[in-house]
Amino acid sequence: MPSELPANSIQLNDAVETRCRAWLGAIARGDEAALTALYRATVDRTFAVAVSIVSDRSLAEDVTAEVYHGVWQKAATFDPSKGRALTWILTMSRNRAIDTLRQRAVRARTVENAAASATDDSSDGPEDLLDALESGHRVQRALASLSDDERQLVALAFFRDYSHAEIASHTGQPLGTVKSRIRRALQAMGRELETEQTA
Repeated sequence: MPSELPANSIQLNDAVETRCRAWLGAIARGDEAALTALYRATVDRTFAVAVSIVSDRSLAEDVTAEVYHGVWQKAATFDPSKGRALTWILTMSRNRAIDTLRQRAVRARTVENAAASATDDSSDGPEDLLDALESGHRVQRALASLSDDERQLVALAFFRDYSHAEIASHTGQPLGTVKSRIRRALQAMGRELETEQTA
């Protein structure tokens, strides 16, 4: 059974909380130095929450950056009567991390549906988050079966929402080549996904 926190640890937490509240007040008034101070004091904990949810350090770094951008924009909405400042920040990290997972799951489902459509024009009905996340793992494996160039084209089309014309401009490839290569890549992914489902 864990022992109680020592008194000096509680005092330290209270001291951090007092500083966080003061920094948030200053941030609400546009004080960039206060944001820097708050970031340095809390970023390790904010990042730890994010990485525990998304399980990817690079993605957790993006989430953490978005959290402090949100702190800068929303500091004035913090109400100390409703809870602790650090809890408010860590809740933002948790929520942003969960939203990020959901967005990735939706994009993965979009790629899977496109790959299925490229082979047999079938489409799935509504799926819940857990099923979408599982499809995300299948999509990652199917993407890994593509060449580097094919993977880049699919990523630009579905994960960055580039149009075919934008991809052609970005990669320097003719528009017709981009369209045909994306279609072939999706067909290959569709076959890979179909093989996994029947295995």
